[in-house]
Amino acid sequence: MALLGVAVQGRQYIRELQALTNNDPALRFAGFPMGVAIQSALNAVDLRAFAQAPAQRVFMAVASETRAQTELEFSWARDVSITSVAYPDMARHLGESTTSYLPVALFEQLKQWCATDIHVDGTDPSDKSDSLGVQRLNDRGVLRGSGFVEHAVFIPAQGLLTGVWCESEATPSPKVVLVLSSSGRNPHIGGARVWVQLARRLAEHGIFSVRFDLAGMGDSPPTAGAPEHLIYHSSGIPQLRSVIDHVAARFPEAKICLIGICSGGFLAFHEAISDSRVAGLMIVNLQCYEWRDGTSLEEVADLLGKSTKTYRQLLADPQTWVRLRRGRVNTLYILKMAGRRLLSRLKQVVADVQQLVKPSQGVSVNESAQAVSCHGPGLVRRGFTGLSNRGTRTVVLYGDTDVGLDQFIRYFGVRGRLFLKLSGAKLSLRSDFDHDLHAEMAQNALHDEVLSLCKDLSSCLS
Repeated sequence: MALLGVAVQGRQYIRELQALTNNDPALRFAGFPMGVAIQSALNAVDLRAFAQAPAQRVFMAVASETRAQTELEFSWARDVSITSVAYPDMARHLGESTTSYLPVALFEQLKQWCATDIHVDGTDPSDKSDSLGVQRLNDRGVLRGSGFVEHAVFIPAQGLLTGVWCESEATPSPKVVLVLSSSGRNPHIGGARVWVQLARRLAEHGIFSVRFDLAGMGDSPPTAGAPEHLIYHSSGIPQLRSVIDHVAARFPEAKICLIGICSGGFLAFHEAISDSRVAGLMIVNLQCYEWRDGTSLEEVADLLGKSTKTYRQLLADPQTWVRLRRGRVNTLYILKMAGRRLLSRLKQVVADVQQLVKPSQGVSVNESAQAVSCHGPGLVRRGFTGLSNRGTRTVVLYGDTDVGLDQFIRYFGVRGRLFLKLSGAKLSLRSDFDHDLHAEMAQNALHDEVLSLCKDLSSCLS
């Protein structure tokens, strides 16, 4: 058994979850709720009270030595072999997924520990049912469920990208295929399994989809010599194109629709503006349309801050003024953010005047090929204009307090008025969206929006 940053008492673990879920009574974390009975049972757990240790060998990584952890090691050491190592970067590792630090050295220690003193337990490998009687994958790696069939795929792209096809049992040849673009450091299941849930529900309507891991993330090995865990980066665009090549080769008659949340939307946008095979595009809560390779996520987060609507809500909150009086508000940072946004709005006015003088004609092939390395509202506008001129259905979704909405307003004005003038373009601002779509109501709303777009692409969907 390996315990990383162990919570000795269940009530300690529950408190941590309550903090992470903003005191949600259901403790819905990453899309998974925890029932009241389970919460009650966990509250009663104290590992020190176990009559005997639950394993013969225990690997324990400790962020900082506490009395409870010392007592746990002492009580278990009578019966088992304990390997205790330092885990100083636990807070960085367990932080927000897109900026979290991967403790490679710790995992290497764990791997070496796992490799020692291993015994075969004699389990029959031909037994395909677990202890609950749930059928596992068959020998061909196919998973069948209610209305859907899934199987793994390995797509060549300067290496192999690992993905999963989700198909409809009742539809042999789809009219629409969704390419679900990886987001942040989430694997191909998506944050809170959003891609899994979406793909399986849409399969009931005859819509096929493929979800995949970018190189160096999830189950896809890194490209030799390339840096790993790149979120916004030009190297992801040709990988997405390789997935589209695979889809187009398998279903040449199907309409291809790209969908991406945040950084996944960044890849989808920049690929769509240069790939005429893309018939539909959906971008969700994209915070950064332009990116210079080498920029850090921390720098961008500092530049973006919170959304303008969030700042307005904070100004109306009496507790904000209490914190301000006590010196707990970074006034200089907020004034700097306000100045940046005012300057951005002034630039927007200038760009609007220029647009009246010389209307945008879309992005040329050469411009779109270099889109990631170019910057400014003009390029982003020309990209969307080019999609409209090409007949691509484009849907942009934002939570109404998402900071990315301010970036979109920078390009297209208040309420996206310039965007909405484009043919085939739709903008929806949702009060039920959190940024990563972890909440169940957000995922339900996304399903409805995607289904509507697919029906728009093909009127023959059931």
